[in-house]
Amino acid sequence: MFNPRSFLDMAEGITVEEGEGLEAAWRSAVHLAYYAAYHLVAAKLGMETTGRDAAKHRAIANKLDFYRDSDPVCKAAKSVYRNIMNLRFRSDYNLAEAITVDDANEAVNWAYRIFEACAEGTELLKAKTTA
Repeated sequence: MFNPRSFLDMAEGITVEEGEGLEAAWRSAVHLAYYAAYHLVAAKLGMETTGRDAAKHRAIANKLDFYRDSDPVCKAAKSVYRNIMNLRFRSDYNLAEAITVDDANEAVNWAYRIFEACAEGTELLKAKTTA
């Protein structure tokens, strides 16, 4: 099974580049960082990401808006998911608007916040099961 973290690793590799003519790369980094977060958050919320039943992007954002549980991934995602989703929409669909290396780095940083929460959640779970 494909690990969505691979999307984030690829996005991070793209964002280190600066210079002229790299806007397509930065748009790709935004796209990859978003989809890394999308797949992780959807899985945490129990939502499908493939096929006809794939979760709609705004449905995930809306579900997070009303999320009240203590899951660390969803708590982290709640604060940044809509930001990264909107940046991905701008990057993929609004080609008249420039996307910069700073935008790409911001998307990667937001996605990392969500993945770091996943690691923290895993550590908390391990601590509970070994205590």
